[in-house]
Amino acid sequence: MNLIFSVADQPRTGGKSIGTLNNSLNLLRHLARTPGLDRITPLANHTLDGLLPTAPHVHIHWHDAPTRGRLRRLWWDQVGLSAAARQAAGDWMFLPKGFTPLWGRPPCRLAVNVNDLMATYYKQHYPRGFPPVELAYFEQSLIATIRRAHLIVTISQFTADELTRFADQHKLRLPRVLPIGIGFSPDDLPFRTNPAPPVEKRSGILALTSAWPHKRTAMAIRLLEQWQQKRGFTEPVYWVGVLPPGVTLPGHANWHFVPRLTHDGYADKLGSVRALLYTSELEGFGMPPVEAALADWRYP
Repeated sequence: MNLIFSVADQPRTGGKSIGTLNNSLNLLRHLARTPGLDRITPLANHTLDGLLPTAPHVHIHWHDAPTRGRLRRLWWDQVGLSAAARQAAGDWMFLPKGFTPLWGRPPCRLAVNVNDLMATYYKQHYPRGFPPVELAYFEQSLIATIRRAHLIVTISQFTADELTRFADQHKLRLPRVLPIGIGFSPDDLPFRTNPAPPVEKRSGILALTSAWPHKRTAMAIRLLEQWQQKRGFTEPVYWVGVLPPGVTLPGHANWHFVPRLTHDGYADKLGSVRALLYTSELEGFGMPPVEAALADWRYP
């Protein structure tokens, strides 16, 4: 069997979600090690060069157009993806972040991973979080996935239940839906190949921030400040990421804002702090807490 796996629309930098990219690449690596696949054909862009599996049965097809602006990404979703699939001559095509073409049918059987129903959630709770046209596009793409996919996999039972609810609302018949979770392997996660020496004593908190409303960064800042004042906490707190518009950090001497960490820098921080703070009102516990737990194992 020849499996096509599309990550051409996920750049290494500049994408909306690094978690989605990490999950997609982990899925690809594990599928490449799965017995029974005669050939696996990743559709990828060159920003992912060096991150893709290498094996005799892995044949990468490079497609950079989806990373070169919204119009080219739209063209890829609706035209380029199906054309690339026909060229690859696959039996199945796996889309790890959805976006099934709105018109026509792919030239092979289709499996789609639905990470979440973010667009429908934002439409209800944060209608200004996405441009209205973008929200409508995401919703129609999900409808196309339900209509055209032969198999939908999800990372949680919660998302599978949300899919059922969405399909009922739109009077759609779901294909087979299979919750598969997220597979974590220390070799696939963002840790050093040769870990730094373990610290003598862990200290501080690593807090992840985001401009997305559902990540509740402002709430996390407020609650951690209250907790610090009650406990007299003086260890460093590293706020890493992007702050929402209009949100600033209090000027506590032990609080440090870091807009971005390198790959190794993030691994080292996970291995040196005492706790990770991660907030989200939609995605459950998310990937970072599992990464932190594995860092605790690797950096005792």
